[in-house]
Amino acid sequence: MKKEDGLSTKSPHYALTIVRVKPDECKAIVTGGSLITFDMRKDLGLTGSYTYSFTNRIFRNEHLVINETKVKNYKYYLTVPKQYAQLKDGEFEEGSSPDSYLNVKLIDYVIEDLDGNGTDDAVVVLAGTPMGSGSFFEITTLVADTEDDVIRQTNSIFLGDRTKIDSLSAKSGKIVLKLTIHRPDDPSCCPSKKDARQFSLTGGKLVTIKKGK
Repeated sequence: MKKEDGLSTKSPHYALTIVRVKPDECKAIVTGGSLITFDMRKDLGLTGSYTYSFTNRIFRNEHLVINETKVKNYKYYLTVPKQYAQLKDGEFEEGSSPDSYLNVKLIDYVIEDLDGNGTDDAVVVLAGTPMGSGSFFEITTLVADTEDDVIRQTNSIFLGDRTKIDSLSAKSGKIVLKLTIHRPDDPSCCPSKKDARQFSLTGGKLVTIKKGK
């Protein structure tokens, strides 16, 4: 067990490695393998707030594997304009009138285990553009829910109109987004103020980490 930097000094991250200490001489083939369970408190001494991941995962439920293909072809719900958009190769477009037109683009994404359950999740930045000059950015996450055996989208956080995304990264459960936003006197087309925001997946919800945490 290796302790790493986590969401904060009070919420560390642990990288766990499973090592076989005795040879297994049994030649029987057990469908699905054997289930190994741990009590995080009693067996590993972990208490309080923390995240964890495994360094040597072997078995994967293919239904819950989040990869580039699934990220680029997922059916997302957008808070602006409050409707679903089925992406194909990272883009969606439908409608021909001001009331029905919508274009959605996948701007950036990162695949990372965000909740420490041993399966990869994804952080996704989307831009929704109705007919007009606005382009509304938001950040959301796709979570591999091992309890319900489904990939689900969490809530989204609005990032602004015609925002510029500079970089997106995630490590040990902490999401870092660098972007350029508008100053009060900036024209709509051209934001100029550099900004950095941090997020985490807490209780199954995407939340903003306050600066200084």
